Amino acid sequence: MENSIPVKRIQRLSKLGRACCSILICFFILLQFWFLLFLLIEPQEKIRIIIGDNSLSYYTGPDIPSGDSVIPLNFSFSARFFLFLLILIGLGLLIKVLYHLRKLFIIYMQGKIFTYEDIGQLKRAGITGCIMILLNPALRFVSHMAFSEILKGHPELINIIVNHNFFRAIMGIIWVCALSATFICIAWVMERGMEMRENQELTI
Repeated sequence: MENSIPVKRIQRLSKLGRACCSILICFFILLQFWFLLFLLIEPQEKIRIIIGDNSLSYYTGPDIPSGDSVIPLNFSFSARFFLFLLILIGLGLLIKVLYHLRKLFIIYMQGKIFTYEDIGQLKRAGITGCIMILLNPALRFVSHMAFSEILKGHPELINIIVNHNFFRAIMGIIWVCALSATFICIAWVMERGMEMRENQELTI
């Protein structure tokens, strides 16, 4: 079986999948460190939020715009701490999903198709996705706490900031939910298939 054409094709595709997962893991780790460095060293006086017509945007640079629509952001220690938690948990769970998928592709590269080892990696990826969904209310709470500190003195803007990407957040949850359910269902079907094959071998 290890020398069959379908297995070789799976191994070639698995190399590509492993490479993609490795690149994404490195990207998100670097992004995580960039955010953390930003929170540690970026001077808060260089950051402003600009209120437009039904829009909000951030501005940073040497020439700070002025006017009633420009609001300074207060990056206090507590605000930085809440943002640190948000980044650490959110990106950390995403990296964990990619890690399990990368391990799955490595197993396939070794020619181990339909084994309990790859079933376990699929399950772990799906369960991590479910944890991301379950933690979403907590992450939104942390986000609200962070922006409560950052926009201290402007309570009317807090909900706008936290909820202006609400539709995107809902779509993200649906997407993660669908992927997690797919991973878990595939793992369940593979596990039942393994058990049926083992029972048939014992019967023979």
